[in-house]
Amino acid sequence: MLLDFKGIIKNLDMKEIFLLPFKKEIKKGRLKKINVIQLFISIVSQMAPLFFVKDMFKDMIKIPGMQKLVFNKLVKNRKKFVIDLILNGIKPAGNKQRR
Repeated sequence: MLLDFKGIIKNLDMKEIFLLPFKKEIKKGRLKKINVIQLFISIVSQMAPLFFVKDMFKDMIKIPGMQKLVFNKLVKNRKKFVIDLILNGIKPAGNKQRR
């Protein structure tokens, strides 16, 4: 059975889920004025390469059960790095870094 992507996209209200929360924070002055669509693309493009190299980790790590642990740790570390990088880029000057 094929997924009905048009139906999924139609049912997702991206404006409410993703755009409005950022727009509210921008209006309050907690975030710099940014293009939220470009932000979303940046977040996805920062995380996607990990899943392209997933099989490479299986070849590099020969200990059974360790591949998944190492990859999950890599994803966790990458997620934190990307969040910190993005937040530091969109917060107005003078706001403290997320920890």
